[in-house]
Amino acid sequence: MGTNRRWHPGYADLRAAIASGTYGRLVTLEIQHRGTLFNTQSHWIDTLRVVNGDAEAIWAQAYMSDGPASIDGDDVINDPYTEGMIAFENDVIAHLVARPGGHVFRAYCETAELIAHGDGSFEIRPAEGDPISVPYEPVSSTVRLIEDIVQSLDTGNPTKGGIDAAYKNAEILFALLESEKRAGARLAIPLV
Repeated sequence: MGTNRRWHPGYADLRAAIASGTYGRLVTLEIQHRGTLFNTQSHWIDTLRVVNGDAEAIWAQAYMSDGPASIDGDDVINDPYTEGMIAFENDVIAHLVARPGGHVFRAYCETAELIAHGDGSFEIRPAEGDPISVPYEPVSSTVRLIEDIVQSLDTGNPTKGGIDAAYKNAEILFALLESEKRAGARLAIPLV
C-alpha cells in the first residue's frame, strides 16, 4: 500500500496548518492526476486520509474510464484508471480528478486553499492576502519511515502507518472498485 507521503515533510506541514484551525475547517480535498486505482490512486488515497487526520471514510463512488475492459466479474484484468469521490465522517469530501500531466493536491479550508504542486512545492493561498510558500526541509520519506519504525521498536509506540492504515486504504480501494461494478453507485464503507 503506497503510504510514503505519510512521512513527507511538506504534507506534514499542510496537515499541521489544517489542524491548527488558522484557516477554518477543512471542507474538501482534491487530487488532480490521471492514475490507475492500485498503482497510483492507492498512494493518493492514503495522502487524502493523512491530510484529513486519518478520519474514517464512510462512502465512496467511482467512475473508471476503462472499467468495463478492466473488470470481468470479480476479476480485475487491468489496473483501471479511476476518478471518484470519498466522504469522511468529519464531513470532508475528497475528489479524485483525472487530468494529464503532473499531480496537484489541494486542500480547501474555509478561508484558504492549501496546495502541493508535485511533491516539491507547497503553498497556502488565503482568501485574503498573498500566497504563502510553505518551506520544508527536503528529507527522504523512506528515511523518515525507517526512523519511525525504529522509534516504534525503541518506545513501543505505534508508527504513523502500519497495518491499520493499509487496511483502511484497501477498504476505500475496494469500495471504489465495487462502485464501478455497480454502475457508479455510492457505496457505504465498510462494504458489507
